[in-house]
Amino acid sequence: MKLQKWLYRLSSALLVMSLALMQPGLVSTALAQEPTPDENIAYDPLTGALAFVGTGPGGGLIESGLVNASAQPEANAAAFATNYMNELGLVDVAAELSAVKTVTEKSGRSTVRYHQQYQGLPVFGSQVIVNSAGSTILSLTAKTSPNLTLDVNPTLTVADATQAALKLVAATHQITRNKLETTEATLQIYDSRLLNPDGVAPRLVWNLTVFNLDNGINEVVLVDAQTGAIALHYNQMDVITLPSDRVFAMAETELSHEVMGSPQISIYDLKHASPHPSSPTGWPGSFVCNQTNKTACDGVGGDTANAVNAYRNAADAYKFMQNYLKIDSFDNAGVLQKGSIRYGNSYKKNFWVTTIHTTAYGDGYAGADDMAGHAIGFGLLEFSGATALILAHQPGAIAESLSDMWGEFIDQTNSRGTDTPDVKWLIGEDWPDGPQRSMSNPSAAPYNDPDKMTSPNYYLGNDNNIAIYANA
Repeated sequence: MKLQKWLYRLSSALLVMSLALMQPGLVSTALAQEPTPDENIAYDPLTGALAFVGTGPGGGLIESGLVNASAQPEANAAAFATNYMNELGLVDVAAELSAVKTVTEKSGRSTVRYHQQYQGLPVFGSQVIVNSAGSTILSLTAKTSPNLTLDVNPTLTVADATQAALKLVAATHQITRNKLETTEATLQIYDSRLLNPDGVAPRLVWNLTVFNLDNGINEVVLVDAQTGAIALHYNQMDVITLPSDRVFAMAETELSHEVMGSPQISIYDLKHASPHPSSPTGWPGSFVCNQTNKTACDGVGGDTANAVNAYRNAADAYKFMQNYLKIDSFDNAGVLQKGSIRYGNSYKKNFWVTTIHTTAYGDGYAGADDMAGHAIGFGLLEFSGATALILAHQPGAIAESLSDMWGEFIDQTNSRGTDTPDVKWLIGEDWPDGPQRSMSNPSAAPYNDPDKMTSPNYYLGNDNNIAIYANA
């Protein structure tokens, strides 16, 4: 099944899964309306807002007068969302739902994704997804903060919010403040019920990222814009997002014209640098090899293990996508896949870099094919229907679990690495630091991870450096 058909549906399904225990009976009667006989409707028990409306396999929600086969998917999606406006807790769909991504498959199936906004400010973690096929609406999946009423004028200055975030991250990671940098803070609305309820009503927050990439710090921090309290923070180091407006001309022109159906790979060397996310020249590093010039990556002569393994990891991922997902690279159009070796001075991990489609490797950490596949798996998520990735709490655990799955699938189909029965379902058996998790028996020592949400090992704390991996 093609990625554009499988992952888009999967991401919508995962959003429903993350709204645990949804039952129509838990919503207030002010919002709920009776479903028609062919509809399945679910509500978020924490907010009372509509979370899902759809039909069984092969069914469709054809709303007479709402959708038009000749109209654009965005118009039909907006019309359908407007029909459920009250249940979503919205007043004006046009003003409160901002379309951020539309994907239309060759089959004609379309997915339109929205983020909720309030008085022009985005609602953190919100999303509305409408799937359609021509004039047939297939489903609507939503996470909204209903009936918002709050002051969007901050009393806390940007400078004070930045200092609060720096203080938190410095204490959390035991690092001095002068070694930390920050992105520009932006105002958003945060409703903890959409992610991890803390009993606080929806609030205005400053959202900024505090980072020292060389030390593995890329901490997203939400600071209450009225009180200065920390509303949420989590380290999002597994995925680094580079600005989409950056042009990496050198990296792209080093290859000959892309050939559909054959891997397009380029490996670079960061030489222990850890470039700033907005650096126009730091990423992806100095050119090492590509598929038309593999001399430095073919394992012959004095090639470094870092370069050889990074090239093989990219080739394995491409072959897996081609043979099993039936797609030509992440975008099914042969997009170039990159690897940047020797990231940082002592960084002991891999991560995915969006925009430039790069797997970054700490020195010596390209040798574990499943962990490389885990990082590359975030590339599959980047090119799926998802519009944002929050590596915190349940959404983060789900993303990590999906990437574990891709990594292990690649590992077990590439005829490389250690795949004996006793380590077959371990993540990281060839990792310098040893295996990280067991997919076949999560609760086994020394991992002691939960095998279900009711397990005593299920992590309920707020340290997402533990939660997203333990609960994956």
